[in-house]
Amino acid sequence: SPADRSRSDLRSQLAGLAGQLRPASQAADLLPDLLGRTGTRRYFVGLENESESRGIGGIPGAFAIVTARDGRLGFERFDSDTTLSKVRTGLDLGPEYQQRYRAADPVNTYSNSTISPDFSEAARIWAAMWLKYSGQRIDGALAIDPTAVSYLLKVTGAAALPGGGTVTGTNVVSLTQQALYRTHPDKAARKAYLLQIARAISVRLMSAHGSTGLVRAAVQAADERRILAWSADPAVQRRLVDAGVAGTLRAGPGYLAGFSTVNATGGKLDYYLTRAMTYSRQGCGAASTSMSTFTLANEVPDGPLPAYVTLRLDAPGYRTRPGDNKVLLSYYGTPGSRITGVSLDGRPVVVMPSSEHGLTVLTLPLELARGSRHTVTVTASEPAVADESAGTQILRQPAVHPVVVTTRLPDCGS
Repeated sequence: SPADRSRSDLRSQLAGLAGQLRPASQAADLLPDLLGRTGTRRYFVGLENESESRGIGGIPGAFAIVTARDGRLGFERFDSDTTLSKVRTGLDLGPEYQQRYRAADPVNTYSNSTISPDFSEAARIWAAMWLKYSGQRIDGALAIDPTAVSYLLKVTGAAALPGGGTVTGTNVVSLTQQALYRTHPDKAARKAYLLQIARAISVRLMSAHGSTGLVRAAVQAADERRILAWSADPAVQRRLVDAGVAGTLRAGPGYLAGFSTVNATGGKLDYYLTRAMTYSRQGCGAASTSMSTFTLANEVPDGPLPAYVTLRLDAPGYRTRPGDNKVLLSYYGTPGSRITGVSLDGRPVVVMPSSEHGLTVLTLPLELARGSRHTVTVTASEPAVADESAGTQILRQPAVHPVVVTTRLPDCGS
């Protein structure tokens, strides 16, 4: 018994060590090529705003062009989203993508380029837009949100702003996605201030020494889909997918379920959106059924908000109040699953399913009055999967408030 316990303890320690070393091993394999071992590499870095949700997390805002050569990084330029607002690519991402997102015209609209949860599509749009605008080809793209930046700044320390003030791991999320709408009501001044923040953060991160703390922060952000990477080189892209940092919308060998929101108003009220998901499945194999329940709450605080935050560019044909929000809610399920029922707050609704990257998908508009809470439930008949023991992959869309997930799964053996 003592030997068995010691052996078990050692196995647990080795498993934990393997979990820590695996991302470092993958980074050691990928980074030399990404950082310009064989020549200069140029990257588009998109900064997301989580207060207006899109499929990968937030709406793309300011961006940077970064070069890498012989392991050294340099920021060539920073620009606001208005730089690419009128660039039309005419890019063809296939009939399925066109059918799903035609109305939003993401390939010609920078603010909608992240509408799909699949980052590779947003990255290809960014690459085409930058080529059209500047004539430069990029070798890859990176998406990062303020929450990911907060993880990094908690390790590196504060970034100093010109004219005084600091950006820290504690204040960067609220500063860039909430407070500045009050402090900088003028749109041009606000965008200029955001670029100052981005430059200050880049200087702080580039001056930081490598550490295990930074590695852990980056791994956490990547695990939460808050840092996503894409390469124009198909071989490198395959390695990014294998490393789990590409943010592609692909099913694994088991089951899949998840929800995502896209803001439909043009405002910034998703900063106050909270979400919870419960996934349960009964049975195994082709006879199994699943129930996915998603609850959203519009937890806007009392008191007035800046007009830009409460915009209703959707111009609904019904009465709304400042603080009312609206999202397009999408459910993603296992390829081959069949939707058997959809309900909103317990009342059945009719929604036409479609597909995206082979996944079963449905989308419904959801009005979220100030202070309201709504629950959507999707039941499905699940197909047989390649590997029952692989479990269920839950698609977690990043946001200011992380989605709370509860699963209840059957024991389907190994």
